[in-house]
Amino acid sequence: MIAKKYSMLIFLVSLSLLLFVGCQENEDFTNKHNSIGNEHVELDDIEDNQNTKINTNNLTTKSPDNNESTPLIFGTWTLEKVVLISEILMFPSEEDDSPDLVDNTEKYVGLELEYTDKYLRLGGEKFFNPKYNLKYMTIPEYNDGGKFKQPSLYDVISNENINITNSEKYEWLSEVPLEFYQVNFDEDYPISVGTQVVVLNDDTMLVGVWGKIILARRVEP
Repeated sequence: MIAKKYSMLIFLVSLSLLLFVGCQENEDFTNKHNSIGNEHVELDDIEDNQNTKINTNNLTTKSPDNNESTPLIFGTWTLEKVVLISEILMFPSEEDDSPDLVDNTEKYVGLELEYTDKYLRLGGEKFFNPKYNLKYMTIPEYNDGGKFKQPSLYDVISNENINITNSEKYEWLSEVPLEFYQVNFDEDYPISVGTQVVVLNDDTMLVGVWGKIILARRVEP
């Protein structure tokens, strides 16, 4: 009987120790898990701040001074060919009368676009005092915003064998930020081409006009 009581006592002590050790290990695991979670939150905060910095500090509403880096858009470009068409134009609604205007897009192919801090030149016509507003967008955002599906910008990049600036720094092409320039003027100029541009690299950019996108190449100086 006494032996039985001792056996029961030893069993209870062993069980208590087992539960105590288990609680300690669980607490250690919880602390480590919380520590990893905190590190993850801190990393997310850093990434969010970096993204915010890109979206705000790189915004330009006027031409840079001479002591600042020259925007990639500056220089002379040739409008080469239409490479993208919005699905809105491919499947217009009955109320949409824009196709009449879109038919005029081809007339810009072959013209030159020149961007400087003093003027924007389209062919032989100059538009003075441009203000360059720089933002960033990704390829998916560009495709979604313009309703470009067949083909999409991915198809253009592949077919034209275009190397996107800084693409080597990202795991996926869809993550690469593209420079998007919006050009504004103090005067109300009747210009429909060259005011919305996405630069793909030093020598290639996309120019939007009436739901179509024209591929432009830099003219060698």
